Amino acid sequence: MELRDGVQHGTVISNEATIYFDTNDPIITPAWSNTVDLLAPVSAVDGLPVFTTDTLFTVSWSGTDDGAGIEYYDIFYTSGR
Repeated sequence: MELRDGVQHGTVISNEATIYFDTNDPIITPAWSNTVDLLAPVSAVDGLPVFTTDTLFTVSWSGTDDGAGIEYYDIFYTSGR
């Protein structure tokens, strides 16, 4: 699904509904809101030495996402063998 043309980052879209089943009383749903987040998160691994003989070393990273925040990182690695 795509956004309509002209929808801007940060736009809040809210919706609610009234559901009717036969002759029962209507069910009114609570309002639900979503905020349009058009900005991708940014992350990077902190620099490492070009060469090391150490068998243990620390790898660290950071990131930002002003729209939704970052809940977690998925980290993948290979031993290079």
